[in-house]
Amino acid sequence: MIEIEVKLKINDCDVLEKHLLGQGYKLTETLRETDTYFDGGINGIKKSGQALRVRRTVNCVTGKEQSAITFKGKKIDTVSMARLELETGVESGEAAERILCALGFYPVQPIVVKTRKILKNGNICACLDDVQGLGTFLELEIMAESEAARPAALDRIEGILKNIGYTMADTTSASYLSQLQKMGENMRTNEYYIKLGKKLCKMLRHKPEQYGLVLDEYGWGNVSEILKALHKYATWQDVTEEDIAETVRTDNKGRFELSRGNIRALYGHSFPVKILKPVAAPPEILYHGTSHKAAELILEGGLLPMGRQYAHLSPDIETAFKVGRRKEHDPVILKIDAARANEDGVVFYIGNDITWLADRVPPQYITVLQK
Repeated sequence: MIEIEVKLKINDCDVLEKHLLGQGYKLTETLRETDTYFDGGINGIKKSGQALRVRRTVNCVTGKEQSAITFKGKKIDTVSMARLELETGVESGEAAERILCALGFYPVQPIVVKTRKILKNGNICACLDDVQGLGTFLELEIMAESEAARPAALDRIEGILKNIGYTMADTTSASYLSQLQKMGENMRTNEYYIKLGKKLCKMLRHKPEQYGLVLDEYGWGNVSEILKALHKYATWQDVTEEDIAETVRTDNKGRFELSRGNIRALYGHSFPVKILKPVAAPPEILYHGTSHKAAELILEGGLLPMGRQYAHLSPDIETAFKVGRRKEHDPVILKIDAARANEDGVVFYIGNDITWLADRVPPQYITVLQK
């Protein structure tokens, strides 16, 4: 069967319902529907322009619960949402979702929840939907036996729209899921990208194996694989490649680098990886913010990487203070005589605009900055 469907935003469901009832439509059901969409597979469901959904339904009158799994093929035209639709009932929606996850598919956020009134007139189905987070919509649907029947079905739908004061220009081909996702993208905050940056640090700097990631010897990981790993977590099920790019762009610590579909952390690794850094002559003075306890050890034994690839230094007091505040509310700021250390053979590297790196800085070049 081919589903011929159009969707449009409406202002008043009650008024339209009365009009349709007056035109011979019969109210058959009022349902509460919860739709969970899935992506994944060899070619990717969304990337292929298809849809895979598990729908859980509760009849608002009888309380009867039902579930179904639905596959929708690619859209056939740009006018309607005509596409192949295959659907079958399942005894348990939860079991169906678990089976799909076991097969390598993963749920996509957000879950679409709506109250739906179904009105029918012959083979025409009119659905009045109140969608959480979006508002009220009308869906008109005709199930056609073949592609040859599609033009006539579209003509009938166009006539119905005209009868209720709308045209095809008022319709949208965007699904409820894509509309909700678009709203979510527009509502991204700076806090969202900060949290995503922290998650990427854990994945790329510290525990890639925990997320099933394999990084190359220079720390590069594939963005598609990272997205796949993130989508397994409820918090990150709607994260996109664009979100990762925006996180890299807005990261004021310069921690990441993107190139040709790959991403890596530029410093701060706690596992063996060689991020090649340019050697450079440092500023005369560099700084390091830390706790009082750590400062005592540094003054005695020097500044060491401490599990990272390099020891980190800051170009100014303000940056060093911010770094130190992560460890202690009133941190100690250490002053590094970088120019003299460099003259004596200590090698310094450029990390980014706010970070200098060194393999080790001996204690004779380090003093406590007096407040």
